[in-house]
This record gives sequence, C-alpha cells and structure tokens, in this order.
Amino acid sequence: MNSEFFGNGTPAVGAGMTKADFYIDGVLAFTDNNTSGHYHINGGHDLWDTTLLSNGTHVLRMTVTDNNATPRTGSHEITVTVSNSSSGGGGGGGGGGCGFTGLEPVALLVLLALRRRRGGERR
Repeated sequence: MNSEFFGNGTPAVGAGMTKADFYIDGVLAFTDNNTSGHYHINGGHDLWDTTLLSNGTHVLRMTVTDNNATPRTGSHEITVTVSNSSSGGGGGGGGGGCGFTGLEPVALLVLLALRRRRGGERR
C-alpha cells in the first residue's frame, strides 16, 4: 500500500533550498534533491510503499538543507503507527485505510522548523 511522506522547506533569507533527507527509524530512506522547497519520499506523491514496514510504531524524520555559504538544516520528527492488516476497510484517497496516523503534520512542522531559523538561529 502506498502513502504520503512529504514536506516543505523555507530557506533563510538570501538562500535557496537544495534537498530533503527522509529517515525511517533513524535510517536514511531517500534523498529528494531539488530546489523547489517541496519534497517527497521517493520523489512523488503516493510513492512510499508502507507495506515494507512492520506493524507498530515508527519514527519518521525529514531534514531539509539550504544552500547558504554554510549550509543550514531544519528537521522535524513524528511517530506513526503502522497496521498492515487487510481488515482496515479498504483504501481511498489520502492514504485512507493504510493504518498510518499523524502523517499530515510532517509538511507543516518541517516548514515551521526552518522559518524559526530565518530569525538568525543556527544549528
């Protein structure tokens, strides 16, 4: 079953975006290299095969990087619960029935993580 894992990055003033790294349980799963500031695991919508994960909780993290002279990063991490049972009532748009909870906040929270950095905070 496929689902969404995506987010946006806003660079510091005067910089642009370069990439986003997607981690699952602390392991790098995919790097989306583009300058748009909008990133997806595996490069597009609904391309994340969630059946490759075991049932239970998993930690998802997305880290975006800008192209400042000294590159800066911003990350956000969430915990999701996976249920690969076939009794979920079927799929549907937006990953309905896939057994994931909490995926939607990834896009918003990563965006907020970099916006805070625009005020001069460095990591």
